[in-house]
Amino acid sequence: MSSYAIAVLGPAGTYLRLVAIRLADVSVLAPYDYTRPVLNVMLAFVLFAEVPGWQSWAGAAIILLACALATDGMPARLLRRAKPGMP
Repeated sequence: MSSYAIAVLGPAGTYLRLVAIRLADVSVLAPYDYTRPVLNVMLAFVLFAEVPGWQSWAGAAIILLACALATDGMPARLLRRAKPGMP
């Protein structure tokens, strides 16, 4: 069952990531890309009952904190810079 999910969701995720890069600035999307290892650990726990070690938890905390600091107020700044009529 999980191999079918990987076969379908893997290419779908890649396609959606490419669409996001086409529609948004890459510097805006970069912090979200760094959360992929954290999501992979969570999925491994849910799907395969893998229990992450303390190193994984510490790394996840560092990654999430860095992403939160990198994106602090970013959407608001982008909305203020956007000009009417631009996509």
